[in-house]
Amino acid sequence: MFDNVDNPEDSSVKAKLNGFVLALPKQFCHSHLPLHDSTITLEDKSGEQYETKFIVQKEKCILSCGWRRFCSANKLVVGNVLVFHLVRPLKFKVYIMERHSLAEVDAAFSLLKLGACAKQTTFEGNRPMPLLKDVCEGHIDQKTTVTLDSNPTEIDDEYNKEFGFNFLEEVGLQIPSADFEDVEKTENFTVLLNGVSINSHFSEQIRNRYYDLCCSQRTFLHDHLLKSINGKLAAEIITETTNIANAIRACKLSTPHAAYDQAALIRKSKEAKLERAREEEQARVKKEEEKELTLESRLSKWHDRILRAYSKVYRVQVDAKRRELSFQEEAVAPWE
Repeated sequence: MFDNVDNPEDSSVKAKLNGFVLALPKQFCHSHLPLHDSTITLEDKSGEQYETKFIVQKEKCILSCGWRRFCSANKLVVGNVLVFHLVRPLKFKVYIMERHSLAEVDAAFSLLKLGACAKQTTFEGNRPMPLLKDVCEGHIDQKTTVTLDSNPTEIDDEYNKEFGFNFLEEVGLQIPSADFEDVEKTENFTVLLNGVSINSHFSEQIRNRYYDLCCSQRTFLHDHLLKSINGKLAAEIITETTNIANAIRACKLSTPHAAYDQAALIRKSKEAKLERAREEEQARVKKEEEKELTLESRLSKWHDRILRAYSKVYRVQVDAKRRELSFQEEAVAPWE
């Protein structure tokens, strides 16, 4: 895949994350791209070209409009590692590597580390990476591997200083987990989420306090976190848990027992007052209900009396009408 990459300095490695914008390394952008918003061209392995909006922000540089179409066309998923090689101004050739492909990740990383090509690089106190010779000669095969030291924290920190971000975490490269009994000091303590170090999300103080908290329980407390959450959220959870634990430890029981006894008496007194008030309220409600029933009974009696009176009036009116008709008949009858 990298046989045609002549100038590794013009290349940048980035992992596909969630969302349809991609943040590029700021130092790389300042060295090879304009310091203002512009349009750049991305070319995939088939030669298809995609116009993408390049946006320069205060803290970072991102690819926005057009990046989503590139991801959809090339079926990118979270974890794919991308190598952006600048073939000419404002145009990148993009190499796509499968998720967690160690050989290709190693190749991309070595391209960035080597420059145009140079001597074999070793980590201080660690085993050398056997890939470097192959990269200089332009022969990278699938047998290439990444050699990780038994203490991954030192490698992780060196990658961070070199590139300005957590490379191992960014590409999802997994680090072998160790038993808690094997961690003898803070320097060897690495917080792993799904096999990936998230140490870069913690300050030294928080990491030391969290290590003490894990020591008190004799286990990695973060092993019980959900596997689906990302590293930043996991780091926030761990940080807040550590702060809460430290706050609890800082609390001191300085209140005398007499104060608790007095508080208990006050509580009982308040409870008695509340109970008495509740009983009085219940009695008042019951009295109101009885009064309401009495009024309803009296209203019912008056209602019956009114109905009887209306009935009598109606009968009188009917009788009067009948008598009036009879009188008129008698009045108009012929005299004999």
